[in-house]
Amino acid sequence: MIKTILLICIVQLHVIGQTIISVKDSSNLQPLAGAYLTHQKETLISSLEGIFSVPATIDQEDTIVIAYLGYQNYKNSLREAKK
Repeated sequence: MIKTILLICIVQLHVIGQTIISVKDSSNLQPLAGAYLTHQKETLISSLEGIFSVPATIDQEDTIVIAYLGYQNYKNSLREAKK
């Protein structure tokens, strides 16, 4: 059974130029610790709370992929992920 990733709590921090993305299981809202966010050649890993700190070097229109073992990948632009 493939589960779905839910993106919530997305905040733009203008002071340091980062976007914060929180990933959770869509059925039980548990954080997905160790999820991967891939952008071109850069890969980030979520914290124990399922949080990514996306650097300002990633353009809002660039495509990101969030993956977690046993879950369907999430693929969209960073701007769309923030909606």
